[in-house]
Amino acid sequence: MPRSPAPQRASRLCPPWASGYDGADTGARMTTSTNGDDQNPRYTEAEAAELLRATFPDIGSPALRFCGQGSDFCSYAVDEARILRIGVDDESALRLNWERQLLPILAQKLDIASPAFQHVGETPDGAPFVVYPMIQGEPFDDDIYDGLSSESRDLIAGQFAAYLRVLHGFPVDKAYEYGIRERRADDVCREFRDKAKGMIYPDLSPSELATCEGLFDRYFGEGYDAYTPALIHGDLQPRHVLFDRDRSRIEGIIDYSDIWVGDPDYDLHYLHRQYGDDLLDRLLPRYGHHAPDACRWKSGIFRLCRCMDEIVFGTEDERPDHVADGWRDLRELLAEASSHAA
Repeated sequence: MPRSPAPQRASRLCPPWASGYDGADTGARMTTSTNGDDQNPRYTEAEAAELLRATFPDIGSPALRFCGQGSDFCSYAVDEARILRIGVDDESALRLNWERQLLPILAQKLDIASPAFQHVGETPDGAPFVVYPMIQGEPFDDDIYDGLSSESRDLIAGQFAAYLRVLHGFPVDKAYEYGIRERRADDVCREFRDKAKGMIYPDLSPSELATCEGLFDRYFGEGYDAYTPALIHGDLQPRHVLFDRDRSRIEGIIDYSDIWVGDPDYDLHYLHRQYGDDLLDRLLPRYGHHAPDACRWKSGIFRLCRCMDEIVFGTEDERPDHVADGWRDLRELLAEASSHAA
């Protein structure tokens, strides 16, 4: 399958905060990069089938279903039993290496499944790929959570809490040895604040500008930017959390390609943003969070940076729908923050 080299990853101020986000209450979608394309996969179904036959001579004619393409991988379901993930950029091999070392260790400590690689290889053009058993389940959308009983919601909160305690408790030094990088939330906030001054602030009303700057001032001035670095998933959107309706439980969490060392409250923000106060209120005591009120407040600053990411990079990537979504969510957030401060 000869092809040209993969394009370079788009340079973004906030790559982990922009990883395939689907806003539950706004419909906003945070793009992972210009590589992400669910309509035009880098590797076609025919190419994926050819790769599988070359790797597994006895596979015959597998039934393939395209699962999507993000900034790092193009994925196919194989006979609804296995997953094929093929790297599409120059960091794919690095990210697979993180997963190969980390996931077997996590699997020993979790009752939530994670990908268990059966085969690791390279395509003829040098792209890394993996094959692993499919974890059965459906994306854990917010409407599923909303329809659960209180008892089932408690079970889900307990599962998330146990999962995050294990992940966030993983030795950071070991993560660094694997090549996993640190991305400081406070540095990202500073960069977005600076970027917004030229691209967003001129279009804010005086009251909106004051509210926005007030949020940043409070984040930096009242110690919310301080945290103990932890290993975090970084992309706990619904399609990466697989739910079993029959058992009313989470079966698996997938896609660890955006793991990094950073503020553990970011993972909690992801769940708060998707499933609301109800899940967070159940989760925080089970997780054993030492500063739950601070965690709740910080969710707003992370949301603020997401809005700015949508506007800034939607503008630079010429994606007007992303820009419109970002502005709508930003103005909604600033209105909420202003009313709470009144």
